[in-house]
Amino acid sequence: IEPPVPPSRYAAIPAALERVILWCMEKEPSMRPQSIVELKEVLLPLLAGLMQSQKAPTLLPVSSRPRSTEKSLAEIRQILTPKQAGFGRVPMLMAGVILLLLISMTLMYVNFTSNATGAWSPFTPFDVAGSVRPDLPAGQPDLQSGRSAGPVAAPEKEAVEQVLLQLQIEPIGTSRRIWVDDVEQHEAFFKVEKSESRKITIRVEAGGFLSWERTLLPAFSQNIPVLLKEKVVNNGGADMPPPPQMRLDVPDVL
Repeated sequence: IEPPVPPSRYAAIPAALERVILWCMEKEPSMRPQSIVELKEVLLPLLAGLMQSQKAPTLLPVSSRPRSTEKSLAEIRQILTPKQAGFGRVPMLMAGVILLLLISMTLMYVNFTSNATGAWSPFTPFDVAGSVRPDLPAGQPDLQSGRSAGPVAAPEKEAVEQVLLQLQIEPIGTSRRIWVDDVEQHEAFFKVEKSESRKITIRVEAGGFLSWERTLLPAFSQNIPVLLKEKVVNNGGADMPPPPQMRLDVPDVL
């Protein structure tokens, strides 16, 4: 940002007023007035000094007034034209208007430079309550106003892929109970979460049969054969699986 042009180039203003204006137009926000009160404390004494510098017209005594009424046109113009005796001769109303215009231009310049650099300024207007900054994405908090840019939608959960497992239990029609990782299933076919790393344990129990259990990896849908073995009670009362039946393989004879 280029340094501001001194106001004295465009208007004859006091040096003290020019210093105040250049103070308000500093590039660094920390070098400017930090509050309206601070600026007021500097401007009010300056304005009071300008008012005191205004001199009231002095009337000439009757004896010293010129008696001759014959004046040339140049002398009349010279009398009607006020003498330029410095800034203190400027009318009070004109000085006040110029001062207000300069202060307004200074505040506009300070506000513009503060918004360009992103720094906070006492002349920067606050956000209206309930407004949302359009430059923030939805849900991101506004650090300057302490508000959020809008409601945040809950992230949608990704659909979990499942596989179908079907138990082919024999003997068919046997009353049984099925558990998958200690969770009871009411049907012989059920769905579980697909996984290529986490194994599951299936357990089947039926009256008069030994408990059947198998651990597998549910990476795909599959049919699982379940062959239940009958319990055999020996003399000791312990459940034993039935002895294997001997089969005699007879070759086919034509």
